[in-house]
Amino acid sequence: MTEARFPFARVDPRTATRKFDVAPCVMLVALAEAEAEVCARVLKPLTAGRSVAIMRVVHIRAACERMLVTRPLVVVFAETLGPDDRKLLAERAEDISAAIVTLSKNADEADLRVRLFEAFQRAEQL
Repeated sequence: MTEARFPFARVDPRTATRKFDVAPCVMLVALAEAEAEVCARVLKPLTAGRSVAIMRVVHIRAACERMLVTRPLVVVFAETLGPDDRKLLAERAEDISAAIVTLSKNADEADLRVRLFEAFQRAEQL
């Protein structure tokens, strides 16, 4: 009876749109090796017990493209980037509702830990 009223109720697995779930991640964009290590060290206790990947992307344009697919919770980049690059990253992060953390040149680990924790909280509320 259902098939007669709703012929589209049967789903053909060859043509059906599959559900796509993205694993939570943090994207580190255009950071120097030392900066990325500091971020990874700070993120380790913040992500303990949770399955959160840390993705490092060297190029800004590549990061913007990957954000649309990976949908990171938090995007981290250095404040030393040029204004156009910062604007591009910020706009793309806003498009996907990711929190943004800018890394200062002399980043204090305690301050970075607090800012990343707050960014996680903001991102998870969205």
